[in-house]
Amino acid sequence: MGKRLSPTDSMFLVGETREVMFHVAGLMQFSPPPDAPRDYMRGLMDEVRAGIAAHWPWNVRLRTPNLLSNPAQGWIEDDKLDLEYHVRRSALPSPGDERELGILVSRLHGYPIDFHYPPWECHLIEGLEGGRFAMYIKVHHSLVDGFSAMRLLTLALGADAAERDRALFFAIPPPVRGPKPDPVGLKVAEVLGAARKQYGATKMVARAIAKVARRDDEGLISPGQAPKCILNARIGRNRRFATAKFPLARIKDLAKHSSATINDVVLALSSAAIRKYLAERDALPKESLVAM
Repeated sequence: MGKRLSPTDSMFLVGETREVMFHVAGLMQFSPPPDAPRDYMRGLMDEVRAGIAAHWPWNVRLRTPNLLSNPAQGWIEDDKLDLEYHVRRSALPSPGDERELGILVSRLHGYPIDFHYPPWECHLIEGLEGGRFAMYIKVHHSLVDGFSAMRLLTLALGADAAERDRALFFAIPPPVRGPKPDPVGLKVAEVLGAARKQYGATKMVARAIAKVARRDDEGLISPGQAPKCILNARIGRNRRFATAKFPLARIKDLAKHSSATINDVVLALSSAAIRKYLAERDALPKESLVAM
């Protein structure tokens, strides 16, 4: 049974090129259990090969992978799903440091996803200092956005290190919903609902345009008015990835005392890092950069 893509998700496929890739990713680092054997990572891979069933959204692929811009694009279940293709094992020259990890992740993140398969990959990376390993997960934004992906991944993680019986993230069934409705009634409801949403969206956009037109706000930037910046160069395929560690407790404390959210603090850190980067290269624009 297929599922139609939403207009927003379809946009990420239409804009996909060899240089501009719309996948998102996450990197997590772990320490193995104190009693873990030397072949602990091999055991994880053996668990993947043991015939575990993948669940939505990790078990679907595009209906027409050769035509990403298909207006009738949708997700269909992949009955030939090969988890050994999606879950891969890599190793750094032990003991690997953060720089070497960044180089490997940069390479993994720099190549596009193959849409003939469900559009996600999971790389188990061993060889980090202290016997640690990392998990790098890449998923296309048309399938799952970054926030939803992290929420799904969190379901596979426990707060107690002794809790080791949780399923891998792709093997967790989706939440059980209510009784399945009548298919004919569902189709009619979908059509009516889509029409209502379209009508409501049109009204909302019209109101927003009228509101902007009435404003005399110097903060609004029209196309071509953003300051020139060395970051606004032609995008290529290569990506560079680096890590920086901050205590989560400190970030939460900053958010609490500044009446802000954790995202606000992370955004401020990112903004400060960009400013420092530009200043060190004597390339800091006189005017503030424009956020999209």
